[in-house]
Amino acid sequence: MRLKSVEYKEHSNVHRRFKSFEVGDEKMVHLRKERYQRGTYSKLNVQKVGPCQIKRKFGENAYQVELPESFDNSPLFNVPRLYMYEAVEDDTMEDAKVDWHQMQKKKEK
Repeated sequence: MRLKSVEYKEHSNVHRRFKSFEVGDEKMVHLRKERYQRGTYSKLNVQKVGPCQIKRKFGENAYQVELPESFDNSPLFNVPRLYMYEAVEDDTMEDAKVDWHQMQKKKEK
């Protein structure tokens, strides 16, 4: 019985990606529509927010991140909702950056 369990685990873990982050890392956070307040979600909203700094690790699968102050939901996210963030030093990308605070202020108006 245990041998079959081990075989099943190995077979099911073949395609899984195990990610581990450190406290202080900056990551992008994917927001599902359930994370938005009722009535405020639109499929054109920003889906990834960041960079957000990791504040605390809960086991192997969950992390607490520092979200913008205007974001009123739980700061806990599972690993599949965290994405790599690489800072771009190129001046051509300055116009393409999205400021989360500015977007929230526009929505409130």
